[in-house]
Amino acid sequence: MRLDTVQQARAMQGRYECSGRSNAASPWQARQASFRTETPHIQLDGSNGLLVALLLLGNLRISLAETMQRPTSPFRPDACPPAGTPHFNAALIPGAGASGYQPVDQPASTPATAALSSIANSVVGLCTASPRRCATAVGMGTLMVGTVAFRLAVDQAWNRQPPATSALQPAQKDRLLDAIDGIALPQDTTSNSPLDLQDALLDIARHCGGDRQCRARKINALLRKLPGSSLSTIQRMVDATAAGASSTFPPGADAFPIDEVALRTLASLLADIYTPDVAAYQDDMESIVAAGREAGDDADAASNNRLDAIKGLLERDGHHVEERGFQAADRVYPDVMHEGINLLVTPTRARAANASARRLLLVAHGDVAGTAAGSEGAYDNASGVAAVLHVLRQLHPHDAAGDTQIQALITTHEERGLLGSSAFVEQCTQRDDCPTLVVNIDMIGRGGHNYMLSGSDLLAGHYYAGKPPMNLNAPAHSAVEESAADRLQALFSAQGFSRQPPGPPPLLTSDNLSFQNASIPTLGLAQMSGADAIALRDIQQARARYEQANTAVDWSPYVDHHEGRIVLTHEQLAQYREAVAAADQAWDNYLALRKKASTSSSQIIHTVADQLHRVNPRMAMDFNDALAGFVRDWAAGPTAGEFADHSHA
Repeated sequence: MRLDTVQQARAMQGRYECSGRSNAASPWQARQASFRTETPHIQLDGSNGLLVALLLLGNLRISLAETMQRPTSPFRPDACPPAGTPHFNAALIPGAGASGYQPVDQPASTPATAALSSIANSVVGLCTASPRRCATAVGMGTLMVGTVAFRLAVDQAWNRQPPATSALQPAQKDRLLDAIDGIALPQDTTSNSPLDLQDALLDIARHCGGDRQCRARKINALLRKLPGSSLSTIQRMVDATAAGASSTFPPGADAFPIDEVALRTLASLLADIYTPDVAAYQDDMESIVAAGREAGDDADAASNNRLDAIKGLLERDGHHVEERGFQAADRVYPDVMHEGINLLVTPTRARAANASARRLLLVAHGDVAGTAAGSEGAYDNASGVAAVLHVLRQLHPHDAAGDTQIQALITTHEERGLLGSSAFVEQCTQRDDCPTLVVNIDMIGRGGHNYMLSGSDLLAGHYYAGKPPMNLNAPAHSAVEESAADRLQALFSAQGFSRQPPGPPPLLTSDNLSFQNASIPTLGLAQMSGADAIALRDIQQARARYEQANTAVDWSPYVDHHEGRIVLTHEQLAQYREAVAAADQAWDNYLALRKKASTSSSQIIHTVADQLHRVNPRMAMDFNDALAGFVRDWAAGPTAGEFADHSHA
């Protein structure tokens, strides 16, 4: 809904009242009252025709001064806003009225009305006093009307400040990013220009850096190249409410024209959203993916190349990187040995710590699986490594209080059964320097403001526990982990994130399991929509049901029966056939769920669907910033729960 002219006129009076002069008439109002109550005594003769021009110029100067003094925002708060409050188009930003800005009920003159009325009164007065000078007065008045109109256009185009991105709710921002992600640029652009809107926005962020005005100006020019239907779709993503968006998405069919103020507002929003940090995150992911792509279908070579690239990125940022080599037997074929290197990272600005220090270890795996199928390993897990790089760049020495240290671990061979993280756990156990808390990050940049949290409590009764090839153990209860989980959920919630799915959560089968298996307090994190998290949980539960059906019967007697060593009764054979049918049905159900959720986050990994463009860097950045806030909060000092856990030990 847009403001009409009457509402804009009323709004001007409200803004004038907020200037502190509402109890007295404005200079323009005083002049007009005087003009109406006094009999004009203007007399002109042939020798002073110049007076016509002087009077008109004087009124123009006063009108322009009056125009520039009056604010242009069509809204005012119930209590006048502080100086510098940005003006905005409430039709573009949902919830603006609810935040204190309401339409004004009192009539008032707009800047254009004030200027034009003053000029018109002068022309009429001079024509009445001296008809012979009327043509001159009208001509000069017309010229001055054009000057006022031009000045008002310039003022509206450059002096009205659009809103900050804080006006967008998380759900609105997620829909806006989804809309942008699907918009291609016009085909008449040059061959070396970006193909889609998001790539172009990232290029602007790289070019302009921290200059927000530069970003807003270039984004404004970029948006003008888009078709009107695309602009309308984007604006509807901002205008839509969380309750009604799902039923009309995508809303391109309901497109409507976007005005100049709305266009500048949208450019301002995007300038706040696409920042140099977002571009840096995208660049880190691209470097990791490109390094692996050079190796072709060879997964081992691709993983090694990626690890070299990650080490280079860490050293570029000035961090100390320690290579920790290991050898580990294959999980399925124990006679096969694998060699690998984990990267232990100490941030360049981290405090030195002794062996008894509190340590927070951020973990992400750098290797890739599915290269033969065309996977680029972007979501799994270049996204998580880039998240660690971003968090480390946000840290400062004063973030860690006392004897607290923050480190990072980039593992390899996670895709071979968590070999790298398991080797690190063995090493830190032998050295007696295992971390106080581990946060494992895997799969970031999809699902908007939703995340999955996988703690040690999920492993206790899971079908993975005690089963080969993982042979995982039920971890001991940890007050450190429980306290950290509570703090993380509270901080993420404050940033608009929701833990998914409701009800029993799925288990994140990543490097967090190696640490949890050793009863090291560990949280596993992934960014995932509610629907995708539910699909993952359903698939895991179906797999568990198959495992239970497959292991419910001792199969050895039936093998002996088929080989003729023993003879089973008809009842025993019937039980055998029922068991086989139950296992087959459970397996079919498991495969059916995987097929149904083939496009969900957990099912695109290790396939050709895991491509760089599947990761939204802006969605990832909101998650990364929330994670950085948790890291700073935890590093500030232990909680009572941590003290209780240590005293119990």
